[in-house]
Amino acid sequence: MKLSVPALAVAAAALCAASVSASPIGDTRIRHGAGVGRVQLGMTYGQLRKVLGGPQAVNGRQTFRRGLRYVEFAWDFGWWKVALAGRPGKLRVAFVETQNRKDRTRDGLGVGTWESELRRELRPLRCQLVKRPFQGGQPLVPVEARCTYPSHRGRETAFVLQSPPGPEWSWKRRERSVVSVRVHETRVDYCSRPRHVCEPLRPL
Repeated sequence: MKLSVPALAVAAAALCAASVSASPIGDTRIRHGAGVGRVQLGMTYGQLRKVLGGPQAVNGRQTFRRGLRYVEFAWDFGWWKVALAGRPGKLRVAFVETQNRKDRTRDGLGVGTWESELRRELRPLRCQLVKRPFQGGQPLVPVEARCTYPSHRGRETAFVLQSPPGPEWSWKRRERSVVSVRVHETRVDYCSRPRHVCEPLRPL
């Protein structure tokens, strides 16, 4: 079905509005154990929608141990990810992740920070390589490399790492940098999920 010019204009305006609403303007803090921007752990879905608007995508749904339900949403084409977890009818925000370079901790840590700086500034810090089977019976494949800071009991800040692009010999610094930051409850972390394996991550 072809859309008329006015209809296309309305659709474009709606998309822009959704993008704007998905940025918690006025607060770019990453708060250990609490949340990112105006998105806080423990929010209901209704409270979350008031901050980010309706989600653009559902990244997945799972049921963890003891009947814990989990659903993950995305905004701004994955720029923001938020997951809710809990018993049916009682889901609350348990995971919020940002790729925005403007979002920073009180110490200035965020996207673009080098792994060595994380290791120097945060204590205690646990750096791990997360793996899981690609399919049943297949060898484990990496899911993510990250360093987590257990700021509060049952809550962590995860700094997801990525090696510089291109061949190893061309790297200006042989080191990983942060590509996204996630504040989450440990009960929904990858290391708590079935079939996931978390191994120590050594510096490059």
